[in-house]
Amino acid sequence: MRLLSARPDFSEAGVSQDGIMAAGYRDALLRLIRRRVRDASVSEDIAQDTYVRYLGREGPPAEEGWALIRTIALNLIRDHFRAGARRSFEPIDEEHPADGHTPESAVMLRERVEWFSRAVEAMPPLQRDVFIRRRLHGQSAKEAAAELGITPAAVDAHVARALVALQKGRGRSGRGGR
Repeated sequence: MRLLSARPDFSEAGVSQDGIMAAGYRDALLRLIRRRVRDASVSEDIAQDTYVRYLGREGPPAEEGWALIRTIALNLIRDHFRAGARRSFEPIDEEHPADGHTPESAVMLRERVEWFSRAVEAMPPLQRDVFIRRRLHGQSAKEAAAELGITPAAVDAHVARALVALQKGRGRSGRGGR
């Protein structure tokens, strides 16, 4: 006499007992995932991955099927959000990138650029030329010195004086670098 188990044996039909049990939880699983993810296609993907992991695990059929399915789904949801946090977003529109600037920050930036331009224009001609070559064009002190007919030490001195003048001007105007 054969004892009946708590679960019917569908192995002859090619369906695992875990597969039959998991199918009964599909609606509850989708509700659980959709409440947290709020995207139908992502919810379907996570539900599918949940079943793949549940059915692909090693060992005997799980006695507490829903608890295991729920745990797997919650871990996959957590992984989904972690991966989303690591993703970088690129602007869709090349002409109008989503750079996060507000109109106020754009005005402040424009004011800083105008202040900087006025401050550089107010420098003595040689100091301005040296500063622009070194700081804006990235020339080395040796290259700038050779082109201007001065020593590299004089180039460094002109840059230092230009930076001091910019710092003093920024302190007076209350703008510039802030």
